[in-house]
Amino acid sequence: MNLAGFDFTTLLMVAVLGVLVIFMIRNGRKRQKDALDLQKRVVPGVEVMTSFGVYATVKSVDDESNKVVLEIAPKSTMTVARQAVVRVVDAPEMPAAGASETKKAN
Repeated sequence: MNLAGFDFTTLLMVAVLGVLVIFMIRNGRKRQKDALDLQKRVVPGVEVMTSFGVYATVKSVDDESNKVVLEIAPKSTMTVARQAVVRVVDAPEMPAAGASETKKAN
């Protein structure tokens, strides 16, 4: 229906496009925040996984040159770009001693 040169479908298309742009901006900000949080967690002694699938322990981080030195085996290190670290590997949490005894009693 055309009211004074204005079409409802055009308004609907513009609204849908606006919603898509808002979601894209929001997701981009979330990804950026997640990347910053990850980089803050990359500190010496932490086990990480690189973008090419190597698991290693962080030996040192150089913020100026944007490099991370990783120990992939005892006395074997490699230097990678900081962006190559894609995940901090969390140690598996051990259940509390009291919690396992409670489960056995039930």
